[in-house]
Amino acid sequence: MGAEVRIRSCGDRYGRSMTGGFDLTVGPIAAGRTAEVFAVGDSEVLKLLRPGFDPHMLSVEYDKTAAVGTETELAPRVSGLVEVDGRPGIVFERIVGDSMLDSIQSSRDAGVGYAVALADLHTRVLSVSVAADLPDVKDFMADKIDNADLPVTQRSVAKDHMAGLPGGAATLHGDFHPGNVLITTAGPRVIDWGEASHGDPAADIARTMLLLTPESAAASLPQGAPAPASVAAFAHAYLERCLQAPGITMGAISAWRLPVIAARLSEYIAEETRLLQAEAQKLSSEHPNPRRKR
Repeated sequence: MGAEVRIRSCGDRYGRSMTGGFDLTVGPIAAGRTAEVFAVGDSEVLKLLRPGFDPHMLSVEYDKTAAVGTETELAPRVSGLVEVDGRPGIVFERIVGDSMLDSIQSSRDAGVGYAVALADLHTRVLSVSVAADLPDVKDFMADKIDNADLPVTQRSVAKDHMAGLPGGAATLHGDFHPGNVLITTAGPRVIDWGEASHGDPAADIARTMLLLTPESAAASLPQGAPAPASVAAFAHAYLERCLQAPGITMGAISAWRLPVIAARLSEYIAEETRLLQAEAQKLSSEHPNPRRKR
């Protein structure tokens, strides 16, 4: 039996009219912390938000994915926003391929090679020209830091430090890791653009380095799944490749570590909270001067 579907009124966000129901009885083909993904025929998928999360998240993701999609084929095409059985959702094109994370886990010897490929793909993402349609990373992260699981004084230090860091016009994905890269016969594609912004490319690399720690990697995997082998070695290979890109330095990446950690603590992920709080406290106590030469 098809689920009850309501087309949400969102102006010109719809590429076509949607009628009838979605059959959710088969179950999701993928699932994450905030959403589930269901097949819609052979050519589309439906991403449904889990109960308890702000529906505005999906409207933002729709707009950002559509904006990036006008400049690059790396992002999936979006068809529309819907509401299914009271749950907000986005209909995307269906991308056929395994995630890079799945490929890493099934071919452990290829881990370093995938790390290099991830860095090269990240360089491509950062070069996409769509900055005008995305928020400034400093504004975006400041809002997240305001809601971080940190004392007020540490939040203030993180925001003051970030204010002195460089700006930029690079396209920042905001959640760039192997689980959000799909490997297809036509090349890699990148999904989950809801955290996208524009700014200093070092900010996005710093975020990915945080996501490539063992604790964060474990938190991103399905419950009970093993973490990727040699996460530290993978992260090192990714970083070394990124540092070969023009204008990227270790100092620039490290300078973003405190605000990136503070922003991550707004996501309230239990597996990593204590460790990140301890590091945020340490970095805050150092009172770095963000305007120093790097």
